[in-house]
Parts: sequence; structure tokens; C-alpha cells
Amino acid sequence: MNKAQKVVIVVVLVAVAIMCIVPPWQSRASSWSRLNRSPGGGSQGIGTAGYAFIFMPPDYARGIDVARLAFQLIALLALGGTAFAIVHVLRSRARGRQ
Repeated sequence: MNKAQKVVIVVVLVAVAIMCIVPPWQSRASSWSRLNRSPGGGSQGIGTAGYAFIFMPPDYARGIDVARLAFQLIALLALGGTAFAIVHVLRSRARGRQ
């Protein structure tokens, strides 16, 4: 593993830590939300409450939006793995030319 790959790993790990410290939160959907419109015109279900520090959730938060957090983590790990592979290929080609 070369230095550039180590940098990619550190950046991904820091990003994962930040994502877990400041997760997305759920709230009950309000009347203006487009989520789960009921036939009477109101809304029901779950909406987004934004992002907040894990130990200081928003007042209107229902809980952590686990599905959104999982999607973000999977996307980050996929991008990090791709970056790791690209750095490896670029380093291998650069060494091959020397």
C-alpha cells in the first residue's frame, strides 16, 4: 500500500466519523410535506429533520434516519474504494514508465 492509498483511507475514515457524529434525523411530516399525502389533503408519515450533532438532536426529531445514513455510508465506501483502486493503478503505471 502506497502513501496515496493511505491518504485515501484516512480521508474516508474521517468522513465516516463525521457522518456518524452528525447523522441525518427524522421528524414527523408536517402539513407542508409532500411525503405520504393522505386523501384528505393532509400528510402523515416521516419527514426529514436535517443534520445535527448526535448528542444534540433537533427538538422536532423523531430519531436518526438510518436508511439515509446507510445509503450515505455505502456511497462513501464505494467512492473511497474506487479512489483507492484508481490511485493503485496510477501508481503502478507511473512505476512501469520509470
